[in-house]
Amino acid sequence: MKHKKLIILNVLAALILTGCAHRVRTACDVTPGNAQEHRLDWKYGATDLRIQTTKILSSLMDRWECSTRATTCKPCIVITPVDNRTHHIISCDMIRDIFESAAAEDGRFTVVVGDFNDESALDKYMQKIQTQTKYDNDTRLEQNGAIAPQLLAKVRITEAITHQNRFDLEDYRMTVNLFDIQSQELIDSAYDVLSKKVRL
Repeated sequence: MKHKKLIILNVLAALILTGCAHRVRTACDVTPGNAQEHRLDWKYGATDLRIQTTKILSSLMDRWECSTRATTCKPCIVITPVDNRTHHIISCDMIRDIFESAAAEDGRFTVVVGDFNDESALDKYMQKIQTQTKYDNDTRLEQNGAIAPQLLAKVRITEAITHQNRFDLEDYRMTVNLFDIQSQELIDSAYDVLSKKVRL
């Protein structure tokens, strides 16, 4: 009788432990051209944003330098809240920190971060900046004539997920469009697609 009870207890314990156990989800970067061994969080987050932001802003600034031949001026990029079309929650503070960090590391531009919750304060700040002499110029400039233009950056992130048996292939596309802050004319655009292999 005792032997049967022990067997039953062992079976129940095994079932409980099996039910409580769960697989840890992992992800790696499988984007062509990126470091294939780069380990990522399975959720789209800070590391992914940092990789994409650095590549996109570097590309935009490279083209800016080529088109203006400017080496001393620093464009001021105003970042509005990100249009997040993914199922992940992305903190506005995290976005701000990543863009500011990218600007500090690149050194060729500065960043101002807007907030829809405080539009009046942002409008007041923008009016103050626009009255300064060094910003009083057109975005489309003659060669060697750039001073410090202001550009409005609109960021959108979208996702596409392909489900497999043992893993998901997730593609995240970040697009940054730069607009003339006065005319709202599109000046430049760049995007990056980050591909992740998420093991289930």
